[in-house]
Amino acid sequence: MHVDATPIRRRIELRYFPLSRRYLLRDPDSGRVLRSYAASAALLDGLRVLHLPLDGDSPRQVAGRARVQVGLERSALPGPLRLPALFEPAWHLRSAEYAWPIGAG
Repeated sequence: MHVDATPIRRRIELRYFPLSRRYLLRDPDSGRVLRSYAASAALLDGLRVLHLPLDGDSPRQVAGRARVQVGLERSALPGPLRLPALFEPAWHLRSAEYAWPIGAG
């Protein structure tokens, strides 16, 4: 059985809008807003149960492994934060990779 090992990369953008005091999670590739939160506590709760499709248009059911890793895209930060983000280790955020087996279905 041939398994297509082409990685699917998903990006999620988190933005805060101070005038409306809202946090938005959006898909920067489609521009679609995934969720909106009025408080940081609600945002954190929402991130714990965030569901993302692995392949948007044509779902594949193949056996293999799925992996996820989360990181901060420092180049997407506002200008005043980019310089500190380059040099301060506290801004170098990347999670460990988490992997799990998936079965054909």
